[in-house]
Amino acid sequence: MKPISNLLIIIIILSLNLPRAQSQVSITLPIITDAAPGPVAAQVNATGLVNMVSFQFTITYDNSKLTCTGISNWYEGIQNVMVNNNTEQGFIAFSCYNVNPVTISDGVFFTLDFTFTNGTAQLKFFCNSHRSHQLSVEKEWG
Repeated sequence: MKPISNLLIIIIILSLNLPRAQSQVSITLPIITDAAPGPVAAQVNATGLVNMVSFQFTITYDNSKLTCTGISNWYEGIQNVMVNNNTEQGFIAFSCYNVNPVTISDGVFFTLDFTFTNGTAQLKFFCNSHRSHQLSVEKEWG
């Protein structure tokens, strides 16, 4: 091989191994305060999700103040979501794999529908001691 060809191959290999720019991803859970008893919609917002193809996480809540009645308003393109809604223990586990990548620059990821009794209720991401982070999001690199 000629030296120019070798140099070109080395440059291509190095460029493939360069770290890619990481965007700041934020997923926010609301705190429900002073709502009237009855149905309440809690929007889960996301920013900076680029080419997401899968996610897996668990949200916990105080089941003495909230009862989850459903999940609605998924961001367009999110499909194949498996949900374990455990109202007795106050958690909702999500797992999803999309065939097509989804980008949420800034918007509503989905809405949690609850029946609210009274007081203040905070939603939290559950962190299992066997996992290194609270939220797992996989993206497709282009």
